[in-house]
Amino acid sequence: MSSNNRRSARFSRSVHRKAISTQRPLYGSLAGQGSTNFRLMRLDPGVFDQTVTCTLEEIPLDKAPPYKALSYAWDNAVGSSSSGSAASTMMISCNNVPIPVSPNLYAALKRLRSRDRIVNLWVDAVCINQQDPDERGHQVGIMRQIYQQAEEVAIWLGSKRDDDDLAEDFMLSSNLTSLDWTDNEEINRLFWLEFLRRSSCQRQYIFGAFCVFWLLSFGIPASVTPHISSPFGQSSCILNGIQAIMDQAWWQRSWILQETVVAAKATCYYATLSCPWTMITKAAASYMNGQLSTNIDSAYGYISILSQFARQVRDIEIIRQDWRNPSKLVSLLPLLRQFRIRNATDPRDKVYALLGMVQYWGGQHKIAPDYNLDVTDVYWQATITIIKNTQSLEVLCGTPNATSDGEEQFTDHGHPSWVIDWSYKPSATENIRLETQGFYDASSYLPPGQVRLHGPLLLEVEGVELDRIHWVSDKVVYSHHGRDGGAKRWREVVNKWAELVTEVLGDDNQPYAGGGTVGSAFWRTLCGNIEYTHAGLSCAGDDVSSVYAKWRNVDFHHRRTTSIIGDYLQEPAFNANNGLTDKELESEKRNAFHYAVRFACSDRKFFITEKGYIGTGPRGVHRGDKVFVVSGSRVPLILRPLTQKVGCRDRVVETLIKRRGMDQVFFQAGEQAKEMMKRTDNICNERHQGLYNLIGDAYVHGVMNGVRLPASNPSLTPLFLW
Repeated sequence: MSSNNRRSARFSRSVHRKAISTQRPLYGSLAGQGSTNFRLMRLDPGVFDQTVTCTLEEIPLDKAPPYKALSYAWDNAVGSSSSGSAASTMMISCNNVPIPVSPNLYAALKRLRSRDRIVNLWVDAVCINQQDPDERGHQVGIMRQIYQQAEEVAIWLGSKRDDDDLAEDFMLSSNLTSLDWTDNEEINRLFWLEFLRRSSCQRQYIFGAFCVFWLLSFGIPASVTPHISSPFGQSSCILNGIQAIMDQAWWQRSWILQETVVAAKATCYYATLSCPWTMITKAAASYMNGQLSTNIDSAYGYISILSQFARQVRDIEIIRQDWRNPSKLVSLLPLLRQFRIRNATDPRDKVYALLGMVQYWGGQHKIAPDYNLDVTDVYWQATITIIKNTQSLEVLCGTPNATSDGEEQFTDHGHPSWVIDWSYKPSATENIRLETQGFYDASSYLPPGQVRLHGPLLLEVEGVELDRIHWVSDKVVYSHHGRDGGAKRWREVVNKWAELVTEVLGDDNQPYAGGGTVGSAFWRTLCGNIEYTHAGLSCAGDDVSSVYAKWRNVDFHHRRTTSIIGDYLQEPAFNANNGLTDKELESEKRNAFHYAVRFACSDRKFFITEKGYIGTGPRGVHRGDKVFVVSGSRVPLILRPLTQKVGCRDRVVETLIKRRGMDQVFFQAGEQAKEMMKRTDNICNERHQGLYNLIGDAYVHGVMNGVRLPASNPSLTPLFLW
């Protein structure tokens, strides 16, 4: 796992451990299992330069006074490789005991304390004894209630940088210590007028970014907001400010989901500026709603920055809304996928940080935080639990680990390929791609198969081999936080894929192995046969073919709609009264196809099988890999054959998914009956052939709605994943 410079600030901080181990009076024995006791920080009053002092008090959660809960990142320093070096800590006094905290936490405490009264605050780094794994596990188990009960969740994004413009002169002249956007629109307009007064600024302009968020929150399209759509003056500074806000480590933490989703009220703090979380979400929704109307080939500089902003906010807000909707119950797998790209200091928290959000387990099997387990055991438990509860192999779809992306394997030697390494970060858009799996059902015509676990490492599934991969394109569009090189880069890569198809399968009018023509199969593969519109997702209609052709062959000279008038970029925008012009409608459709291609193919390789099927799969796919349709999976899986054999010796076999009617199975007499009966035993002593490594899921056009067993072999083949 690459934890890089962003730390979740949750556990295992070496300096914190060292200091606490020499100051034992700081923590007593906190009531454990069955208790909702927690420690609350009483943050003493103080002015800016005074040392931060506080006391801790153990109290039952249901008897706690009003308090705030802090959501933050332990280490907010870009390029930092350690959150525990002595040089990177500050000292506070807690119960008259000096303890080290990170500079980022120290700054947050100074911002949140009052000048004249005690502030009740919950901060994980101080309120939990990080040295006690049992206490840590217990407190993680009630963390959802801690944040849910808080009168406010304070989201601390970061401190002032040297190149930040925080309108300090305005605060000084107005006798203000902070600028806080609230539900009071009169105050917000006052800030906006001050923003308009500032004609230029060469610094990052964080203040301007907050003002633009406020403007977007009213639903005003970004394309008609001159403060970010001008290539001159304020625009570049404000965009730098927005990027600086999104670069803060808080956005990359795994724990932010629980802390933000359950909050009755959440407020974002950046140094001396703050605004309600609702203002941020409205701004993101406004941009997302107008995204299809913005020309992807225009000169707007804000597209990639606001796309990153909107996507990160969307990921949180979707779960926040679902969690509050009684008709929707949040389950573990979507959470794991949606927040897999986030960071955690302790890789076990890639699972444990999400457990408090689970409203529906789908079965009787649950996971409880246990910091006595190692990382591999936690990920193994999560994979097995999801298979049991969902009675499907859906969890195997996506990017299982680094190997499936063609990179060096991070996980320990012996880590099974089918155990999902949740610490590995796939494409930033993979979770969106996986949301479309409900449109497919490749195994719909297969008889129900069983899934069995031989010991801890060998997973037995059943399926049918579709074909072997023979041609693989080396051209890929890499995606990092949604930055994928733009439409031009996508067209270049798709052109290379199209050249491979023509070379191997012939022109667009040739018949395709899965039905229809090669040309139709190709463009449907690019978009995953999915169409994105304002109304949502649907299967792509035949009319998308013409949209694809226009997307591939944009005439920039003829179709350019962007112009610069009075130093501002001008482009036609949607008019609710007059509707869309033909050119605007065409642009929207091309945009929609572009986004469909991005979501379906980011960080994916294009391949052709020996029989002529075309598809996309993980970056790690190789020639010689096999495509299987596996019972229990809606999409095909790519498996890599292994030459070795694995022998079971008195190995316990656990059935995770039973074959339908398995409780009453009758076999026809003979050798086949003996073999089938042996496979239903609880102990295995066989030497298994047909071993495979799981590479990941695939889109293979022509089989996504089901394949039938061949007449020559009308039974499922057992496949052993290692």
